[in-house]
Formats: sequence, structure tokens, C-alpha cells
Amino acid sequence: MTWTYLLLDLGSILMPVLFIADKRIRILTNLKALGVALMAGALVFIPWDVWFTRQGYWSFNPSYVIGVNLFGLPVEEWLFFLAIPYCMIFVWEVLHHYFPTPVSLATERLITIMLLFISAIFCLMNTAHPYSCVVAAGLFVSIIGFRKWAGSAAMAGVYFLYPFHLIGFWTVNGVLTSLPVVIYHPDAITGIRLGTIPVEDHLYSLLILMVCVGTYIRLRRPSVD
Repeated sequence: MTWTYLLLDLGSILMPVLFIADKRIRILTNLKALGVALMAGALVFIPWDVWFTRQGYWSFNPSYVIGVNLFGLPVEEWLFFLAIPYCMIFVWEVLHHYFPTPVSLATERLITIMLLFISAIFCLMNTAHPYSCVVAAGLFVSIIGFRKWAGSAAMAGVYFLYPFHLIGFWTVNGVLTSLPVVIYHPDAITGIRLGTIPVEDHLYSLLILMVCVGTYIRLRRPSVD
């Protein structure tokens, strides 16, 4: 069905939009931070997506998109980079309401060291797979850069969010990769999958969290807590 990807985007964002005015979820008092965070994600990941699509690393199944493209990307893909980061920020706000200090700074430091090690090894071991190498290198650089800019507390928030976001991630990406809506070139990735989802997408999703949610946490008004 050509509406599949669009309906997936709209379905993902439905609950976060309906509950945006909930006073326990402080998004309406942080619209500037939200706007900057979504813009940061779009400026990073849309050009990234355009370039990799043009390189032939992945493509979009015409059976599941409406056929309106911009710079080679379906309009649904553009919407994805607004809807999904917003959903992630919404979930972070919900979690933050109930768990304002979920991860100790010592734990954050340990997770950071582990992720730097994992991303470096993954990159070096997969130089024959360009997307695998780039996404791991991007994660490595982003961890260092965003930790320095956003701070350890923001990184702790991102790490705490990650396992919770996997529920939605596995649902949405499971549909995208099982139909498939997104078709990966076999040479671009390792071929290791969790279910139908490439392992690289799990690193990529953490990268999106870091850029979008990390930016939001960094710019969010502390006075509303």
C-alpha cells in the first residue's frame, strides 16, 4: 500500500501530539529548545540521507510510498526526521518527570567509555562496508563532541532513554525493514541483523538521540523542573 510509510509516520506521532499540552510534559514551555533540536537533527540527518541514497546504499520501495520526492527522498522520509525525533523528546520528557536523575554521572562515564570502544572497534572492523564504518565513526565523534557541549547530565538522560526508545524503534524499523520499505544494498552494511533490522540502525538511532534529544536537554529551561 502506497500510504504505508506515511501512515507509519503519522501513527508514530499521534500520541505525542495529543498529549503535548499535558502539564507534566514540559514541551510547550520549551518550544524554542524543541525547534532547535528538531532543526539540528534535520540539518544533520537529511543531507546524510540524501547523500547515502544517491550513493545507492539504500533505496525506497515505491510500493509503500506515495511517490512525492524531494532531493531524491520520499516526502515520508522528510517527515520521519521530524516525527521520530519529536517522539523521542516526548518520551524523554515523560521519563524525566518520573525519573529526574536516572543515571549517575559515574555510570554515564562508564557507558561513554564502553560506547567509544564499541564504536571504534566496529568502525575499524568494517571498513569494507562504508555505511557501517561511517555510522560508527559518526557515533564516536558525536559522543565526544556532544558530551563536551551538552554535559554529562544530558548524556545520562540520552543513555537512560535509549532502552525505552527501543520499543518504538523496533516497531517502526521492524515495519520499514520487513516489508521492506527501505532496501539496503548488501555491500553497504555488515548484514548482521536483529530480526530484520540492521545492527547499524541501532547505532544510528543512538546518534539521532544524541543530536536531537541531547540538544533539547542542553537548551531546555532548567527552571521548569
